[in-house]
Order: sequence, then structure tokens, then C-alpha cells
Amino acid sequence: MLQFDEELVSGNVRRSVWKLTWPFVCTQIARGLNVFVAQSLVGHCVGKEGLAAFGVGMQLFFLTITLYIALLQGMAIHVARYTGRQDSEALSRLVYETFKVTLLILVVFLLPLGYFVAPRALIWLNTAPEVREHALPFLRTILLGGAPLLLLLLVNRAFQASGDVRTPLVLGIISTVCNISLSVLLIVRFDYGVLGAAWGFIAGPVPSLCIALALIHRGKMVIRPPRRHTLRLDLSVLKSVTRIGLPSGFMSLFMSLVGVIVMATLGSLEEGVSAQAAYTAGYITPRLPIWTRRRPEPMRLKQ
Repeated sequence: MLQFDEELVSGNVRRSVWKLTWPFVCTQIARGLNVFVAQSLVGHCVGKEGLAAFGVGMQLFFLTITLYIALLQGMAIHVARYTGRQDSEALSRLVYETFKVTLLILVVFLLPLGYFVAPRALIWLNTAPEVREHALPFLRTILLGGAPLLLLLLVNRAFQASGDVRTPLVLGIISTVCNISLSVLLIVRFDYGVLGAAWGFIAGPVPSLCIALALIHRGKMVIRPPRRHTLRLDLSVLKSVTRIGLPSGFMSLFMSLVGVIVMATLGSLEEGVSAQAAYTAGYITPRLPIWTRRRPEPMRLKQ
């Protein structure tokens, strides 16, 4: 089993902060690269309708998982606390309980949203029919098949909070390579368009998730497999995690709602498709790569 890193709690503060920071920053860059490449390929191969659909779908997806990310934040704070105490048993139990809550969220919340609410949500965002044609399969795919992505977020967050930031970096690089490879293959080679980007998002994390679970199962990490497998939720653990995570989650929820409202407002304009595509290109990434040939047409306002 990987031992707790004593240097993080007893060594030089500056060195400890740097040791935790640089792999975390690189992991975030790797995650952002997935969205950057997928968006660029969609804009290149599909055009402004696909780019608008990609932006609308991502905004709604971010909105649906906001409170889940807050739950992970509460879990991470408790994991860091147990790491300071070097209490591997309590740490592992906390991660396992959060793992079960994630599966519950997927079944009870994300699956119904993906199938029943997604069409109505796209109408609320004033998306044009040609945009909904691309956005609905994209949104349903990432909501119905988002389990690998959410579970990898959970495992990586637990690793980082326990002081192991290099393993999430390696897993993030593997996930990024798989995601980009699938996106290029499905979008460019097989012409799946925006749906190809969705499949890249949900299938790319699978190898990294399998590696992470295998490391835990073999006792290679501080987080250990549960001694006793049970499907019953420990409500005391859930209450403690929620109490810490939800306050930050409401702020993130408000920010995500702002993005959704902006998308809906742009969609109500006369050139709504072009406006939503331009917002996607400027908001999710600073600019499209210089090799992108099919750019969104500029919005023309009447004098």
C-alpha cells in the first residue's frame, strides 16, 4: 500500500505547496485540452450549427453536475482531514460512500434528465431546430453515459486530497490522449459530428478509471477497498459531506445558470445560431485553431 507522504505535513511549507500544485495545474490543462480539441473539430467539420449545439450541450451538462462537483469538494475536505490524521480506514470508507452516492445520482438524477428533460431544456434555451438536431443526441449521450467521467472525477479528487497528485496527472494524460484520439476518429474519420465529441467524453476516461480502480483493488494506494461491500448508504457520512460541499455548490450553480441564461438570450436573437456559436468559440476556449476552415458566420445586426 502507498504510504502517507510525511513531507506534506512536516516538511517545508513552500516545497509542500509546490509539490501539490504543479501536477494539479497540469491535470487541469489536460482536462481543458479535451474540450478545446473537440470544439475545434466540431467547428471545422460541422460548422456553426454544430458549434452552437456543442456550446448549448456543454452549458447544460455543467449545470446538471454542479452540485455533484460540490459533493466532491466536501468529500475532498474530509479526505484531507483524515490524511492529516493518517486514518486510512476512515478515508477509504468516506470515498466508498461517495462512490455509492455517485451511482445513485446517475440513476435517479442524470438518467431521467438525459432522457425526459433534455428536449424541453433545449427549447427553453431558444435553440433553432438545426441546432437541436445536433444538441439533443450530444446531451443525451453525455448524461446517460456519463458514469466513467463522473467516477474518474471522484477518484482523482480523492487521490489529490490524500496528497497523491501525480497519479491523477498520469490518469488525466491517459484520458486526454484517449479522448482526443476518439474525437479525431469519430468526428473527422467517421463524420459523427457533435455526437462523436460526446462519445469521446464518455469513453475517453474508461481506461484511466479502470487503472485507478485496479490500483485501489490491489492495495497500491492510500485508499483501500472496502472490507464489507454493502449498498446501504451511510447517511451520517452523506450529511457531513453535503454540509461542507453545498455552500460552495450554490455559488457554482449560480454561475452556471448565468451561462445558460446568456445562451438562451443569444438564441432569441434573429441570428441566434451564429450568436450561440460565437459565444461557444469565445467562452469555452479563447479561439479556434488557425487551421479551422469553416468558421461561424458573423452576426449581422439591423441598423
